[in-house]
Amino acid sequence: MALTMLGGGLGGRAAQSEPPPPDDVRFEVFEAVEKESWPAADAAATTVFGHPTFALPALPARYDEQGLRADRQVPCVLRASAKVLLPAGPQRLVVRGRGALRVSLDGQAVADLPGPKISSDGHEPMFVPDRSGPHGMRIVQPGDRQAVCDVEGDGEWHDLVVEVRVGDAGRRPEIGEFAASLGPPDAVPTVIAQGGGGTPLSDTGWREIEASARAAIEAANHAARRQAAAREAEFWSERHRLARERLAAMPGPVPSPAADRSAVDRFLDARLAAAGVTPAPPAGDLDFIRRLSLDVRGIIPSAAEIARFLADRGSDRRERLVDAFLADPRWADHWVGYWQDVLAENPNLVNPTLNNTGPFRFWIHESFLDDKPIDRFATEAIMMQGGTYAGGPGGFELATENDVPMAAKAHVIGRAFLGMEMNCARCHDAPSHPYAQRDLFSLAAMLGRQPQVVPATSSIPGGDERLARLSVKVTLPPGSEVEPEWPFPSVVAADAVEGLVPDPGDSRALLAALVTGPANDRFPQVIANRLWERYFGRGLVAEPDDWDAEGPSHPALLAWLGRELVNRDYSLKALARLILTSAAYQRAALSADRPAVPASLFAGQPLRRMSAEQLVDSVFSACGKPFDVEAMNVDIDSSRQPTKSLNLGTPMRAWQFAALGNERDRPSLSLPFAQHHVTVMEAFGWRGERQNPVSRRDTDPNVLQPAILANGVVVKRASQFSEASAFTAMALESLPVDEFVRRVFLRILGRPPSAAEATLFGDLVGPGYAVRRLAPGTVVQPAPEERPLGVSWSNHLTAEADIAKGKLADIAARGDPPSPLLDPDWRSRAEDMVWTLFNAPEFVFVP
Repeated sequence: MALTMLGGGLGGRAAQSEPPPPDDVRFEVFEAVEKESWPAADAAATTVFGHPTFALPALPARYDEQGLRADRQVPCVLRASAKVLLPAGPQRLVVRGRGALRVSLDGQAVADLPGPKISSDGHEPMFVPDRSGPHGMRIVQPGDRQAVCDVEGDGEWHDLVVEVRVGDAGRRPEIGEFAASLGPPDAVPTVIAQGGGGTPLSDTGWREIEASARAAIEAANHAARRQAAAREAEFWSERHRLARERLAAMPGPVPSPAADRSAVDRFLDARLAAAGVTPAPPAGDLDFIRRLSLDVRGIIPSAAEIARFLADRGSDRRERLVDAFLADPRWADHWVGYWQDVLAENPNLVNPTLNNTGPFRFWIHESFLDDKPIDRFATEAIMMQGGTYAGGPGGFELATENDVPMAAKAHVIGRAFLGMEMNCARCHDAPSHPYAQRDLFSLAAMLGRQPQVVPATSSIPGGDERLARLSVKVTLPPGSEVEPEWPFPSVVAADAVEGLVPDPGDSRALLAALVTGPANDRFPQVIANRLWERYFGRGLVAEPDDWDAEGPSHPALLAWLGRELVNRDYSLKALARLILTSAAYQRAALSADRPAVPASLFAGQPLRRMSAEQLVDSVFSACGKPFDVEAMNVDIDSSRQPTKSLNLGTPMRAWQFAALGNERDRPSLSLPFAQHHVTVMEAFGWRGERQNPVSRRDTDPNVLQPAILANGVVVKRASQFSEASAFTAMALESLPVDEFVRRVFLRILGRPPSAAEATLFGDLVGPGYAVRRLAPGTVVQPAPEERPLGVSWSNHLTAEADIAKGKLADIAARGDPPSPLLDPDWRSRAEDMVWTLFNAPEFVFVP
C-alpha cells in the first residue's frame, strides 16, 4: 500500500493541485482554519496526498523548507474525497474521526456532527463502548466521533467527501481512527478502497489497515523530507565539496604500508608491535554476526540470517554482511537512544516540569534513517528549528523552568560536539578544566542571539569573604552581561566561516558553523571517537565528553578517522564501515587467562553488556511478539493541549518508550503494560528522565538485573507459548525434537546447543513431544480477555478510572494466554527451556 505525496505545501506554501492517481483517495490538509469553520471547496491545502483506502490512523508529518518536522497550525481540517461505488440496495455509510465531522455525497450534506465537548478537569464520565453495531464490528474508540448514513444504492459511482476538523482550542491535531466504510446495514462494513476490495472494519481489519497505512506514511514522510529539503541538500553538498578541497591541501597522517591490512589495522598494528602484544584471533562466525547485528541494528540476528551467513562461502562475506546490516533501516533505531542521552532529550507525557524538552526523538530517528551528514545533524541541533512538539529539533530548545536555558544547551552542545565539559562553568570558573564561566555564557549568548545576563542562581552565594576561602573563582558576578562571541579561538578562528552563514549577524548560525564547519578539525574527531567507543567499548579518547581529561591513545588514527569522515561527506555510516570491516573490530574477546593487556591497545574485544534497548528489542525479536503496550499518552481522547500532554505514539522499538511518572502519582494515569518494559530498561541503565546529558550509562551489574529477568513480566511474556509466539509456531511444525531444541537456541543465543545442552534440554522437552500437538477438533479456543478502555486525563479523577487501570494491571501481570493447540504439560516444560535461555548470562552480553 502506497501513500503518494502530491503537493508541496510544506513550510506553509500552497499545495499543487494535480489530482491523485485514479486508484487513490485524495487527502488534503488545511491548516490554521478559522475556529468552528470549514475551508472553502477551492481553498489551498498545505498538504495533499493520495492513499488507496479511505482510512488513516494518523496524518503524515509536516516538514519545513529544511526537511525538519514542523508543528501543524491548528485548528486544521483533513478532507478525503473519492468516487465511491454504491451497490444496489440499502447501504450504510459509516464515517469515523476525531473532531467535528462533515460528510457529503454528490455535493449534498448527509452528516454534520459537532466536535466533542470534553473537559480536561479529570471528572468526565468514563467511556462507555457503543456495541450497537453488527457483531464483529470495531467499536468507536475513545475521543472519536461516528456518523452513520443510510443510503439507497443504485450500482453507480458517486462523489464522497469527508471532512474532519481537529485541533480545536489548540489541542493536538489528531484524527483518531479516521475511516469511511460501507456495507449492508446488518453486516460489518468494509473500509472503502479504490479499485475494489477493502478490509472489514473489525478489530483484526483495523490492525491490518493501521500497519499498512503507517508503513505508507513513513515512506511518504521520507519522500516529503527529500522534496522539502532539496535546496538545503544543495547547500550541504557544496559545503562538503569545500571541506574535501581543504583537506586535500593539508596532508594528514598516513598509515604504515601493508597491502593485506586495512588502514585502521595498520595504525593499530604499529602500537601492538611496539608493545609486544599479540592481538586476539578473529572471532568465530557466530560471534561475529551476533556482535555486528547488535552494534549496527540494536537487535540479535534472526535464525534465518545466521543460516544464510553460514551457508555463504564467499571470501568477502563479512564485508557484504556489514553492508547489508548498514543498509537495514534499524540502523536508525539503534542510534536514537544514544543521542537521546547525549542531547538530554527529556519529554514528559503530562504537565512538563523541571528542565523538560520537547520530543525531538523523531528528528533523531529520521536523521539516521536518511543517513544525514553528521555535520548537518549537529547544525540542526544547534539551530533548534522545526517543530517543538511534533518531534523536530525545535524540541531541543525547550527547557522548562530553567533559569538560564541557553547555558544548559551550551553545556550539552559543548560536550556532544566538541568534547568540552563545562558543567562547573555554569556557576564559577572550572577548577579542573580550562573553561571560565564567561566561556559558557558566551556560548549561551550566541545561542540566545543576545547578551546573556548571569542570574544569581548561576553563582556561589556567600559574598567575597566566603569566595576567598574557596578553591574556585567566580569571575562573573551575578548581573554581569556577557556578549555573544566565540570563546575558543584555539579550536577554530572566529572568522573561519566565511560563506557558510547566510546572515553573519545571526550568532546562533555563526556558532553552528564554527562548531561544524570545515575549519574545525576537532568536531569530526569528536564524532569519530564516539563511533569508535560504541564499537569497542572504549574511545580513542577515553572520555568522549571530556577531551581535557586524557589525550587520545592513537592520535594519528583519530586524526585519520576525522579526515575520513570529512572525505566521506560526514556520513557516519560510511565511517562505520571502515571500522566494522577492520580486523580489529572482528577480533575475538580477550580471554580471561591472558596476561593483562591495556584496553587502549585494542588487542581484542572487551566484554560488553547489551544496552537496555538492545536487551528489550532482542527479547521480543527472539520470541516474535509485538510489545503489546499502550501508546505513550495519558490523554487518549485529546482533551488537552500539546503543552500539557504529549502523545509519543505506541512503541514498537525500545527507544520509543518514555518516562511514565506523573506528578500526581495517580494509578489512573499509569500505563501498566508499558511499565513492565520500562522497569527492565531502567534496571539496565536506561533513563526515562534525562535532565542532564550523558554519553556512557552506568553499566555496573546490580541485583535487580537478574531478578527482573527471572521474575518480571517481559521475559515471562517472551517465554509463554501463546498464539503470537514464534516458539509456538515452531512447536506446531513437524520437526524432530533435537531440531526444535537447536532452533530455539539459535533464536535466543544465536548458536546451536553443545552436546551436553542438547541432551539436557532434549530430556526436558522430549517426553510427550510426539503428542504435543492437540487435534483441532478437541481444541476450545478461549475468548480473548477484554481490556477496559477509555481511561484518560479527562476522567482520571474518577473512582472508575482507578478500578479500570487496576484491571489492566492484572491483565498485564498475567502475560499472554497459552496456545490451546499444545498439550499443557509439554508446553510448560518447553516454556521452561525458553525462560532458562533468556536468563542465561550469555544472552545479555555482546560477544
